[in-house]
Amino acid sequence: MNASCADWLSDRVRRNISQRAGVPAAVGAALCVVTACLGVACSEEQYNPPIAGGGSTTVAAAGSAGQSGSAGSGTSSDGGSAGAAGAGGAGAEDTSTKVYAFQSSLEGFFINYYCTGPVVNTNCIQLQAQPATDVADAGVDAGDDAGAGLQQPVVNDFFTLEQDPSLGSPAPGSAKLTLRFSAGSQSANFASNFGSGTEPGVDLAGKTLQAQVRMEAGGPATTYAKMYIKTGATYYYADSGQRTLSADSWTTLTFAGFGAPSYPTAPDAALYTLGDVREIGIEIGATDIAAPVTASIHIDSVSY
Repeated sequence: MNASCADWLSDRVRRNISQRAGVPAAVGAALCVVTACLGVACSEEQYNPPIAGGGSTTVAAAGSAGQSGSAGSGTSSDGGSAGAAGAGGAGAEDTSTKVYAFQSSLEGFFINYYCTGPVVNTNCIQLQAQPATDVADAGVDAGDDAGAGLQQPVVNDFFTLEQDPSLGSPAPGSAKLTLRFSAGSQSANFASNFGSGTEPGVDLAGKTLQAQVRMEAGGPATTYAKMYIKTGATYYYADSGQRTLSADSWTTLTFAGFGAPSYPTAPDAALYTLGDVREIGIEIGATDIAAPVTASIHIDSVSY
């Protein structure tokens, strides 16, 4: 029915009633009710037309947004043909960067090697990673991540390593390393290990290592930092070279290209494999220490 069907029907009913004066009032009333219902039916059809069977638009879900599907053809009476599906978008290239932000823990980094000198690289001690000792967080609700706790400092006579929630770059949270220098040249390695005897380490081919390092005021003027990697089962070593740290200022350490390994002596280049990096670390140290002095170092945003 078209939009004027109610008016037409109403007019027809009125004419019939007028021509049949003898029609009982009840019948006339019934005809009026029928007229009203038909009017409603006309109104419902006018404002809620039948839905065509096809013609929907499909947006591709894969990768970036695909092109919209074409509209279905046909009239409301035959439903129309279904719209064509949109073309799938191309998948995005994986350009993700791994970042250790140390906002609530040390994220597997620890002091795995330190040297107390006084001659450079002497009196050195190798350490193994220790399981984190957490203190339950009273603010954690039941069902939340109950593993979120306060990681306890690692302390000995030479260093203290802890997570500092208050200071970081670019956001609060960092690893804080306190070194109690006493004489000559002393250093500590802040590191994380990857892989195993049967599993390769991380792949750094074509990537760049970076970190933010800051020394608090009061540390030795000779305090330095350098990034390093160790590759393969033989742990061939290469580093970025030393950067002297300035007090109360964040220094960006960058290690790109990775160069040739410097240890062991005359290494086999075939075993220096950037696709199998077993250790990533930052050496923090100082030289020419004439009297005991403490340096507080913050490390943040280690990335590759």
